Amino acid sequence: MSYSDPLIFQLHRLLLFLGVGFLLGFVWTAFGLLRELFANGKRITVFLDVLFCAVSFLALFFSSLAYANGRIRLHLLFAAALGYAAYHFTLGRPLKGLLSLLARIVRRAASALLRPFQALSAVLCRGINKLKAALAGGWKRWETNRAAIRERIRKKEPKKMKKRKNPS
Repeated sequence: MSYSDPLIFQLHRLLLFLGVGFLLGFVWTAFGLLRELFANGKRITVFLDVLFCAVSFLALFFSSLAYANGRIRLHLLFAAALGYAAYHFTLGRPLKGLLSLLARIVRRAASALLRPFQALSAVLCRGINKLKAALAGGWKRWETNRAAIRERIRKKEPKKMKKRKNPS
């Protein structure tokens, strides 16, 4: 005895997984926006890639549990990949350009807002460095003077005390 679903249910699942793939394409574009907002470092790229893999795995796994009765079928995974490709070639490119423009605007606005604080922090750092240098120089002078005083004390011989006469 073989178990197979009616064709309409299989078509319904196929369309659902096309939608899941389409949504995963949008998630990939959103992660690309985050990648552009932060410095293009390797750490953030690796973190976002691993996070995307985890999100896509969980989305496909829970979609399989909910809509395919817990069975992971290969044609459903291909449908998700096809949904991602549909997103990439239809909305993906224009939306990526739009989000890239948005990221540049946000970066410029953030740098304009932070510019006075950067100048203030530069002034404070210079002042702290000058204070640190002055304190370090004062400490060195104090240590030098203290060492010189110790040396003088060591070199001096104790004075001989005169004996007093007792008035008695």
